[in-house]
Amino acid sequence: MLIVESDEDQCIVDPHLDFTVARTLPSHGKLAAIAAAQLISTSPNLPPIACLIDGDFDAILGTDTYPSGCYPTNYYDLLVEVVVLAPNLLRRVALSAGISSQVLELERQLGVSLSDWLGARSATVGALRLHSQQAGLAIPLRNFPYNGLASVPTAQRFTDKVAAIGSLRSGSLYSTADLSQGIRQVLQTQASDSLMNGHDLLGLLVDLLRSNGISSATTRGILIAAASSISCGIFAQVGIYSNLATWIQSGTSVWSCPNHV
Repeated sequence: MLIVESDEDQCIVDPHLDFTVARTLPSHGKLAAIAAAQLISTSPNLPPIACLIDGDFDAILGTDTYPSGCYPTNYYDLLVEVVVLAPNLLRRVALSAGISSQVLELERQLGVSLSDWLGARSATVGALRLHSQQAGLAIPLRNFPYNGLASVPTAQRFTDKVAAIGSLRSGSLYSTADLSQGIRQVLQTQASDSLMNGHDLLGLLVDLLRSNGISSATTRGILIAAASSISCGIFAQVGIYSNLATWIQSGTSVWSCPNHV
């Protein structure tokens, strides 16, 4: 059994899994996945179980120590790791979800490719998340509100808008100006790839497509489309592929790649 944090991970992993060898099971959270790994490590009579967990900002924060059997993603989460390997993955989904001429016109208006826009904007939201953790700020950032963010025209104003959302969510405990400064400091010191978050990528893309009348696709729909287009060549480069290749027993791969169509 391969324990994953969520059904989003399951959506990406399952097309590449050999179901005669292993199955995925969502744990609905990182702590639950780690707890399962700790339980299994002390129960040798149970069948083999491994846990795939999000790397989050653990490496940056110095909290990247995990029980045996837990394998973190190399980036914040599995979708981000795939997007780093295939930067135009979500752009291709957008081209399929809408009318290609509209997407190309949108890119002309943005002045950058859809992939670059998503990466930069997602990194800005991620910078607020990291700043909040590093500074110990009491800002609830789950279910981040993406509606309307795509219409913010410049990177500077986008940063200020994200900071304003953070300030509002803190009950005005922290000012927009202070949070904007914190976001910019993080963006100056951390690579964009390390700040991106799968939920932010999907939420921002949905808002961008809807606000420009290109598609009414949902985050779930985009995730499914993206996951189904991840080739074996790309998936074989993610960290868990090699980490779990012969996890059950030597010589027995849990993956159907590269043999499946």
